[in-house]
Amino acid sequence: MATRTRPGVDWLALVVALLCLGSAVGYVVLAMGQGDVPVLWFVGGLLVAAALTLHGSVRSRRFRAPALLASGVLLCALGALALFSIGLPIVAAGLIAFTAAARARVA
Repeated sequence: MATRTRPGVDWLALVVALLCLGSAVGYVVLAMGQGDVPVLWFVGGLLVAAALTLHGSVRSRRFRAPALLASGVLLCALGALALFSIGLPIVAAGLIAFTAAARARVA
């Protein structure tokens, strides 16, 4: 028996995706403003987390909760690495992704 899901968009996951994209842009602008080269694997990790949360934002998608959970783990790890510069909003986005994953699991 197939489970029914509510159609639509999870706005909490979209907030996480916007935080990921905003943090990636902010990091690149901050690094280039100081004359440094942005670390590509860090920016790539933020973009992967944004893609996972965008996948998890559509309520009818399969593997929605695991995608949001993976995004939360990735964001908390990246945020811990960058805690003293731009890490706090990234950790906050990871915690919001965990909340969205818990809500997706319940639904």
